[in-house]
Amino acid sequence: YTKYNGPVTASPFLTNGTDASTDIGFQPTGACDGDFPIHNVTQDLYFASIQAAIDDPLTVADDVIRILPADYTEPAQVVVDKSVTIEGLGKASTTLRSNYNTASSGHGNPLSAWILTEPGTDVTIREMTIDATGMDTYTAVRFQDGGAVTNVGFNEIKHSASPYLGIAVQVQDGNVDVTGSMFP
Repeated sequence: YTKYNGPVTASPFLTNGTDASTDIGFQPTGACDGDFPIHNVTQDLYFASIQAAIDDPLTVADDVIRILPADYTEPAQVVVDKSVTIEGLGKASTTLRSNYNTASSGHGNPLSAWILTEPGTDVTIREMTIDATGMDTYTAVRFQDGGAVTNVGFNEIKHSASPYLGIAVQVQDGNVDVTGSMFP
């Protein structure tokens, strides 16, 4: 066990070399730009997940967090405790997929929401399709305060506990504007 004191520079992958290289570390065989899939556009920082971008202390109110890949799977529940915008590049261009089975009951149960906004936040979710295919999803997005859902498609928001479970957008408090969105 080694304790580090001071800054540590890490690179998720190298940008040159080959598998045949004797250099230490992973050597990609093709081009590799080194970017993570989530971009805080406002701060120009990249992250491995939406949650990591939200949790970063440099992410502040009014920042825009963009999903870069056309098809991206978030590994866990997303808890939004800052007034940010989470965006894709359009309903037909960006699909945000769930890898999180929510709890099967309780509008007040925080574990029954895949994306949960905290009280005191004003969160905008826009320009993407939210897809929970293959996952148990009681609520896709739960607002505990104000916000907006703009140009978002929802797909396969349902829970196996009952054929009647599956809420795309739930507002517990505040005002949330939902525009240009599709609920098949």
